[in-house]
Amino acid sequence: MLEQRPVVVKPAADVAGVSVHRVGTEAELERAADEVAGRGLEFLVEPFLPGREFTVAVEIELTTPLFDYAAKYRAGAVRELCPAPVEEGFAARLRELAPAAHRALGFGADAYSHTDFRCDASGEPMCIEVNALPGLAATSLLPPAASGAGWSHPKLTQRILDLAGGLSRPGGPWCRGSGRRVPKLRVCRAE
Repeated sequence: MLEQRPVVVKPAADVAGVSVHRVGTEAELERAADEVAGRGLEFLVEPFLPGREFTVAVEIELTTPLFDYAAKYRAGAVRELCPAPVEEGFAARLRELAPAAHRALGFGADAYSHTDFRCDASGEPMCIEVNALPGLAATSLLPPAASGAGWSHPKLTQRILDLAGGLSRPGGPWCRGSGRRVPKLRVCRAE
């Protein structure tokens, strides 16, 4: 399992990077797996990708190896840049890959998510997570992404409420077939 060291051990489904571990030895792997399993959760083991991390729409540049719970909620652990200082071709590729990952998991136009990518050593983006219920707190990544697309926090909140109720209402503002499209969120960078 550890042929490609280090690896990342994380819950298959959890919140805010809780119990995400970068491990390099069998003993560390066992401890991390026991912690996650001890919480009654299934876990994933995946290769650690050493490159830049993006959430479509926020790039995450870290002062820690992982964007885990501590990095998300510790002042100074990340800095968010929106839009991300990346070439337009790369940003367009992430904007193409994110909804493809969203759809691959069975989410449709009546759901919202943000998609996380981390680049491998060659700079190739790899999808590491689709968050089907992204946070709206000041430290969350969806609000700055929406802001980068020109959406205010109230507009973002209203859009989410419209998704929750508008699709089932014939003629509702976001009803399927209404012809209204949501502007694409911008790819941003957190450092």
